[in-house]
Amino acid sequence: MRQFWEWLIPPQHWQDPEYLRQARRVAVFNLAMLVWVLVFAPVYVMLGAPACAAVLTVAGVVLALILLALRRGHSPTLCGNLFCLDGMYAYTTLALLNGGRQGPSVMWYATVPIIGVYTAGLRWGVVWTLVTVLAMVGFSVADSLGWECLNLLTPDAFRTLELLGRVGLVVCLCVLVGVLTRFERAAQQELYEANCRLEMQSAVDGLTGVANRRSFDRRLQAEWEQHEQEQLPLSVALIDVDWFKQYNDTHGHLAGDDVIRKMAQTIQASLPRPRDLVARFGGDEFAVILPDTNDWYAEHVLSQLRSDLREMTVKQPAVGHESGASRGITISVGIATTVPKRGGSAAELIKEADVALYRAKAAGRDRTTQAIGAAWA
Repeated sequence: MRQFWEWLIPPQHWQDPEYLRQARRVAVFNLAMLVWVLVFAPVYVMLGAPACAAVLTVAGVVLALILLALRRGHSPTLCGNLFCLDGMYAYTTLALLNGGRQGPSVMWYATVPIIGVYTAGLRWGVVWTLVTVLAMVGFSVADSLGWECLNLLTPDAFRTLELLGRVGLVVCLCVLVGVLTRFERAAQQELYEANCRLEMQSAVDGLTGVANRRSFDRRLQAEWEQHEQEQLPLSVALIDVDWFKQYNDTHGHLAGDDVIRKMAQTIQASLPRPRDLVARFGGDEFAVILPDTNDWYAEHVLSQLRSDLREMTVKQPAVGHESGASRGITISVGIATTVPKRGGSAAELIKEADVALYRAKAAGRDRTTQAIGAAWA
C-alpha cells in the first residue's frame, strides 16, 4: 500500500503533512468512486439502461484523469473540486435519465457536501452544499411545473436499483469512514513523530550530538527548582579548551571541529551518572550539570575528566603554548556549587562558574578552580 501512495503522490510532497493528508483523502474518494462506477455500470446494462452505463463510464474516465493530475503534483484542492464536479455530473445526469427527483441516484447527492469538506476544505464544502441544494430545488421546481424527466428503467429495475443504491451508499460511507479514520490516525502519528524529531533536534547541538545551550538552560532551571525544594547541593562546571584559537589557526577549523566532537564524547562518557548533563555552551566551551553533588565530589569528577581528556588528546596535533613548548590539548575548568535557596537564580550559579573559569585561565590554565576556595592544579 505504501508503494502505491509513493507512486501516486509526488515524493517532494511527502515532507508536507497537510498536503499529504489532503492528497490521500482525494485519492481515497476517487478510488471509492471508481469502484462505484465499476459496480453500477454493468448493473445499468443488465437492467436495460446502457445510456446510464455510458454516463458512468465518462465519469470513470474523469476520475482516472483526476488521479493523473494528482500524480503530476496538481493541488489536492483543485483535484477535490474536480472530483465533486464529476460526482454532480454523474448524479444529475443519472437523475435526469431515471425519474428526476424520485430517481434512485438522487440519494447520492448527500455524499457531495461531505466529499467537498474532506477533499477541498470547509469553504469549498459550503459551496458544494449550496450546489447540491440548488440541484434538488431545480428538480422540485421541475416537478411543480409538470416537467417530467426520462425514466429508462422498468418498475422492477427501478426498485432493484433503488435497493442497491441504498445498500451501496451505506457500505460506501462505512468503508470510507474506516479508511479515512485510519489515514487520520496514521497522519497524526506521523505528525507526532515529526514533532518529536524536531524537538530532539532543537535540544541537541548539531556538531557534537550533546545537549545545546537552550536544552542546558531549561534543564538547569528544572534542577534548580527541584534542589531548592529538596535542599540538596547542585554543581555546575564550565569547561574551556586551552589555546583552542591557536589550534584552529594552526590546524584548520575542520580539525578543530573534530577535537570538539571527540571532547563532547569523552565528557559524556566520563560523567558517572545518567542524570549528569553535558552541553555545548558555545564555541569551544562546554557546561556540565552535576545534580545532588557537593563541591568536593564535583572537583573529583572534573579532575578525572581532565585526565581522560589528556589521554584522548595525546594523538591530536600538538598546540604551542606561551612558553613555546608543544603539548597536548588541555582544559580549564570553573566549578560553582550551591544549595539553591528562594530568591536565588540559576543564572547566578553560571556566573560564579564563569568567574571561577576566568580565575583558572588567569592562573595559567590547565587546572580546575572552585568558585569558593583554592585552585587545584
